[in-house]
Amino acid sequence: MVNVFLPPPETHATPNFSVSQEEAIGAALYQIVIDKKINIDTQWKNNIKVVSVDKVFDLMGNQLSYLVHLESNENNAGFIEVGVSKASPPIQSYSYTSDLSHLESLVENKNLLGEPQNQSNQRLVRLGPAHFAIQKDDTIIFNEDEYYIIKPEDYNVSQSNIMASSNDLGSSLDPLWEELNGFTGDIGSDSDGVTSNPMLFETGYSHATTSARSGVGDQNQITSSLWTGPSGCGPTSGYNVLYYWAYQNNMLDLIKNGNSVSVEHTIASLRTLMDTDNNGFGPVNKHTSAMIQHAKNKGFNNTTSTMTTNPSWSKVKSDMLTGPSLISLISQTFYGSHTVTGIGYIEFFYSGSSSGHEYMIVHDNWGSTPADVYVVYGRNYSTLYSVNFYPKK
Repeated sequence: MVNVFLPPPETHATPNFSVSQEEAIGAALYQIVIDKKINIDTQWKNNIKVVSVDKVFDLMGNQLSYLVHLESNENNAGFIEVGVSKASPPIQSYSYTSDLSHLESLVENKNLLGEPQNQSNQRLVRLGPAHFAIQKDDTIIFNEDEYYIIKPEDYNVSQSNIMASSNDLGSSLDPLWEELNGFTGDIGSDSDGVTSNPMLFETGYSHATTSARSGVGDQNQITSSLWTGPSGCGPTSGYNVLYYWAYQNNMLDLIKNGNSVSVEHTIASLRTLMDTDNNGFGPVNKHTSAMIQHAKNKGFNNTTSTMTTNPSWSKVKSDMLTGPSLISLISQTFYGSHTVTGIGYIEFFYSGSSSGHEYMIVHDNWGSTPADVYVVYGRNYSTLYSVNFYPKK
């Protein structure tokens, strides 16, 4: 069963090519129903309730999406991020487990629509794949006690580049939105047969295929006396890949310093090899050579690793099937570029095709991000890099 609390409808006119808040709630519930119906690995198994909705913006004040917060039996049940354009399939990212309530507590005097009273002063922003924060004036607030001052004009990434992609399917999505809106219209009725039993819901979705690795590291960025500044997304994600091979394939030498396992020394090695600066940034094109050289330094002289720019969906999947991969997304709203650890994928087939309904399962390296995040393939970035890695002595 899927229960929903519907906030009051928006009072301003919404263009028909834009997604309204009510439609975003419907899209989120639709995703839950589809996931429960055709994904055997779903973690949404009990009653799910929409508890609140937030609008999500970029740093320039353009709305990107809605963040729909979920509960199950008064316990957190993750979130679903729904895009604002009907030119693309609705779901941008989601998690079964992420609790983003700490962000909501930072928004002062929210009204019933989940909006800050003074949106020009304070708003929820998307910093990267499934990573959100509060922007207040020129301050990005990650949590109650950590602040970063930024200049939004320095990160004025063209939304036309980010939002446009080969998966902007235009009118071909009309049947999906008609189905979704029909479902939304049945919310709260006594005879829809949808919220009470997802298995009775007739849909254009036929099946889902998924694969995900267990045992992949989920190390978050850290500081250390071995370097200055944060560890960086590339080195930290690289460590998570090495962690998998170390513990799942008995290759502990990959993460040892002398005779002992050392997170800090392993990350320090990768930081050096990836040319990471004191702000945690480094060139993406160093990832492949850095992973190979680190492995060779540990005695794995026949290690292979390749990078693919703008890989096809098939290539993204095959890289993850080799082992956990490094996924770098370029032209993120805030970071510019951001690297995460790819651990698997899921694809939902609608009318015989998965195009626009393909998601990378990743481990991010920020503390406020859940262990498993589902990030849509083909949207919200201008360039994607995929790096596979296979260590061998």
